[in-house]
Amino acid sequence: MATALIARELGFPARVVLGARLSAADTGVFTCEDGVCRAQDLSVWTEVRDVDGAWTAVDVTPQWSRPPSLEVTEQRDPENVTEVRPDTVEEVVPPEPVQEDTARDDDGDDGAGWDLSWLWPILRIVGTVLLILLVILGPFLLIVAAKAVRRRGRRLAPDAVQRIAGGWDEYVDAGTDAGRAAPPAGTRPELAAAFATPAGAHLAAEADRAVFSSETATLDDAEEFWRIVDDERRALTRGAGFRRSILAALSLRSFVRVVAPRATERIARIVERGKRRRLSRGRETS
Repeated sequence: MATALIARELGFPARVVLGARLSAADTGVFTCEDGVCRAQDLSVWTEVRDVDGAWTAVDVTPQWSRPPSLEVTEQRDPENVTEVRPDTVEEVVPPEPVQEDTARDDDGDDGAGWDLSWLWPILRIVGTVLLILLVILGPFLLIVAAKAVRRRGRRLAPDAVQRIAGGWDEYVDAGTDAGRAAPPAGTRPELAAAFATPAGAHLAAEADRAVFSSETATLDDAEEFWRIVDDERRALTRGAGFRRSILAALSLRSFVRVVAPRATERIARIVERGKRRRLSRGRETS
């Protein structure tokens, strides 16, 4: 039974089989002589099924040559001898301590404990200052975190074309937050020319190729596109000073651009949708 339980715990089906041995390699084990099985020939073993579905016998018959001992060894409980003190014992009063020992003991007692009463006011002041900073800086940290989450969602989009399109949106948002003026209903090349970054025109061409071209964009292309987007985001705030960089990082213009798009942006989307239709018709005609 213990073998069957161990096999089941390891994930193998197991069963206990009761029967008799027809033959055995051990001469001391009872077997059925001449095909006749008697009561003394009964035995039990475990069968375990392997991955092929075959049952394999596992014989774990305990030792049988030495019978268990029925003798019970009795031991006496240990005796604890109690020493009885006689009534005639006189109590000895210790001498009074010397003044030097008393002073030494007093010094040791003073150094044993620390006075931490000054720690609580400091912790209270520090906690109050941190709470005030959290209330003041909390909204700004929330804006930075929201932009980071938005950037991560665009960068980890499931499709390569979506990643490239999201990278272009990240580039436009960075330019908008940096205060760069965007032309109304502008195309990607026009926006790149307005932002005037080193690789803006290249990003616009790659984004148009991924969105409108029949070529299939790969994840490696998307990763390279995002690497250039990161460089362009830094280029948008390079040379503007620390104050302008902080204002760009905390700007909400990119969120306003998405939540409440202007009429010119809606026109740009309609124009882009018309370009896609013309390209799709051209592909069908070809």
